[in-house]
This record gives sequence, structure tokens and C-alpha cells, in this order.
Amino acid sequence: MTDEIDSQSWHLDKKVPIALICAILAQVVAFAWWASAQNSLTLAHEKRLDQAERRIEIQDTGTRTLSEKVVRIEANTDNIVNSIRRIESAVRPDTDRR
Repeated sequence: MTDEIDSQSWHLDKKVPIALICAILAQVVAFAWWASAQNSLTLAHEKRLDQAERRIEIQDTGTRTLSEKVVRIEANTDNIVNSIRRIESAVRPDTDRR
């Protein structure tokens, strides 16, 4: 019974070549290196995304400010146009009398 358990359990013997062990270790190291590179890329992309989001927020604030200024300019322009019309209407009757 003990012999059956011993024969079924995993063990490393001289039949496993050193080249196989080295190949598996090389694959593990390569995978760890690749995973590290992927992590670095992910961190770099997250940093760039944060910077882009900050720039967008700044641009949105600037756009809102400019929109408010345009509305004020339009209101002022309307007031100027109305003032000019009143001045013209006040001046025209005087020119018509002469």
C-alpha cells in the first residue's frame, strides 16, 4: 500500500533532463519580465490619461468662461445698436427740418 502511494505521488528523478528544467525556468523569468513591462505600460497610460483629463477640465473651464464673455458681448452689442438707433432717430428729424 505504501509502495502504491509512493509510486503515484509526484517526484523528480534523473529521467527529467536539466534542459527541460532550464527551459521552464526561462519561461517563468520571461513571463515575469513581460508582466513587469505590461505593468509599466499600464502605469504610463494611466498617467497620460490623468494628464489628458486635467487638460480637458481646464479647456472646459476656459470654454465656459469664453461662452459667458460672448453672451455679455452680444448683450452689449445689442445695447449699442439700440443706442445708435435712438441717436439716429433723434438726429433725423433735425436734418429733415433744414
